[in-house]
Amino acid sequence: MKAWSEVETAKLAHKNEEYAIAMEHYEKTANLLKKSKLWSYLSSNFHAWSLLEQAEDLSRKESCTKSIEAFKKAIELFREVKRTLRIELDRIEKADEKDLAERLIEASDTRGKYCLGRITLEEAKILDKQGDHTASSQKYGSAAETFQKIAKVESEQTCKEVEPLIYLCRAWQKMMMAEARASPIMYEEAAELFKQANEHALNQPTSLLALAHSSFCKALEAGTEFEITRVMTMHSATKKHMEAAANYYLKAGFETASEYAKATQRLFDAYVYMDNAKRETDPEKEARYHMMAEKVLQISAGSFMKAKHPEKAEQVQRLLEKIREERELAVSLSEILHAPPITSSTASFVTLTPSEERAVGLERFEHADIQAKLIQHEKEIRVGEDLNLEMQIVNVGKEALTLVKVEDILPSGFQLVGKPEYCHFEDTYLDMKGKRLDPLKTEEIGLILRSFDKGTFEISPRINYVDDTGHKMFRRPEPVTINVLEVVLPGRITTGYADLDNSLFGGIPENYAVILTSPSCDERDLLIKRFLEAGAKEGQITFYITIEAGGMRALAEEFQSNFYLFICNPRADIMIKSLPNVFKLKGTENLTDIDIALTKAFRTLDASVSGPRRACIEIISDVLLQHHAVTTRKWLTGLLPELRSKGFTTLAVMNPQMHPSEEIHAILGLFKGELNIYEKEAGKGLGKFLKIRKMYNQRYLESELYLRKEKQRQERK
Repeated sequence: MKAWSEVETAKLAHKNEEYAIAMEHYEKTANLLKKSKLWSYLSSNFHAWSLLEQAEDLSRKESCTKSIEAFKKAIELFREVKRTLRIELDRIEKADEKDLAERLIEASDTRGKYCLGRITLEEAKILDKQGDHTASSQKYGSAAETFQKIAKVESEQTCKEVEPLIYLCRAWQKMMMAEARASPIMYEEAAELFKQANEHALNQPTSLLALAHSSFCKALEAGTEFEITRVMTMHSATKKHMEAAANYYLKAGFETASEYAKATQRLFDAYVYMDNAKRETDPEKEARYHMMAEKVLQISAGSFMKAKHPEKAEQVQRLLEKIREERELAVSLSEILHAPPITSSTASFVTLTPSEERAVGLERFEHADIQAKLIQHEKEIRVGEDLNLEMQIVNVGKEALTLVKVEDILPSGFQLVGKPEYCHFEDTYLDMKGKRLDPLKTEEIGLILRSFDKGTFEISPRINYVDDTGHKMFRRPEPVTINVLEVVLPGRITTGYADLDNSLFGGIPENYAVILTSPSCDERDLLIKRFLEAGAKEGQITFYITIEAGGMRALAEEFQSNFYLFICNPRADIMIKSLPNVFKLKGTENLTDIDIALTKAFRTLDASVSGPRRACIEIISDVLLQHHAVTTRKWLTGLLPELRSKGFTTLAVMNPQMHPSEEIHAILGLFKGELNIYEKEAGKGLGKFLKIRKMYNQRYLESELYLRKEKQRQERK
């Protein structure tokens, strides 16, 4: 069981192009099988695969000589596999084990031939680096012939995998010959072959890289043609194709190759400028061409350094010195235009997969079992950014199983914004809806998590599943850690609620007037308290216009120097004692009285005290019921600019359930921002959510926040 589990893990690593990891797991498989009496004869096969994976890894790292050595060892072991399996074939009794042995005997020949082709390919790369382009071209041609023979006689899957490699080898063959002969026709043929490789690519990176190679070869074709003809349309074509190559390399994730293309383009431009200067009779124009050539050569040298090619940068510097001394670019264009080393890198194709290795003897295992792995594509993100998380689940047991749910998938401060369609998120867990997983099958679950809190978080999900007998089991994959960095934009006023501040990148923009639309509920009241307490406790001038003192009496008494309470209620005298910072009004009938009270408060403020100020107007609905839309708009049209001129950031509150829609919209239009609290289904029962509806000309997150009263109260404390 353990050995086959390691095989599946190795296959996943191979699929993800993590060849060093695949090598380790195949080595573990070989060691486990070697200790087994029943399947020790399979050990050498997986040892051979570990060497093949090592060779591929070394090739990706451009360690060509070491890669060749590993491929040679793999060939010897695959031959040993064939001999061992033929001896064991008569002793094997189980039909599935005998079938596996026969398939591995046949596959060993193919794998040996593949290794021979890869050795030839690595030799071609070495010759290319040594500058022997003719010999390199011949090696690439031999490698293509080897892979062509494999494609003709092997399975559809193997043919599909080697076909792009055949086109790439043919393209490399033509390109090396073009390099040797400076032949535009051969560059054109190489470009077409790279284009065909793109059409047969098995993944997007391979496709993009092939398109980049094709564009670079087209640029080399046009550049070589330009040296012969001096036709300026060839100059334009060279630049166009070089720019396309740089863009494709960048999209494929090869930044250094992109810089190499840009540097080569600048070098080509310098050559053209110097050629123009050489033919120019006007001394001023000639000097201008020399200056332009020097400038682009300096840029070219910088790009070659970024591309990690100091030797090319030094060549450009020498050319630059030559120009300054002799006003002559003493080098031919064919010496300048060369393909980047990445063009012949083996990072650009999918390798042979171990398609024949399947678990045998499963009747010996009694239960279903899974292995799981978390793959995170980012280890550090900022608040508000998305985390792409992939969960791979492999059934390594003999029986089918049913995936029930995945618990603990969402750390505190994260929201699930992307998942497979068949899944359903239920508050704290992912309901897998009885997803069936057959033996040795893999389920890949792609998730997108959005962060709202800063900090370091561990993701350690618990996968619950049952076998066909109803036996319940669970498995936790190795946890992953994500670091979330805080984003605070300048000029923001905290709301007192961290989740909302994160969504607003630090808080409400300073001097903004924002309206909170919400039915009467505890979550709304807690948000208002947070807003007021944050201002009062930070020493900010804080105005609160309300009809109920509520829990704000304590703030009015404790912060008499900066917290101002305006109570619009006939019973204000019995609601709170008289204080210099408390203004008692009879109600909302007379809006002029409210304006007068605010004016008096403004006059008491110390003009020498700087810093943010905030105001909360909680009487919007009361005023709207009393005076309707026209008068309310007129009052707010005067009040909001007055508050803004005094340095206040305003949070107004309105209950939309108390008013007709036309009156609501008449008021909403006066505010630059809108926050909305609403109710909807949230797992077990209804829950309150908050969403930023608008924040004019400002950055904010559009995702909704789930408001939990317990968390609001705890954070306030």
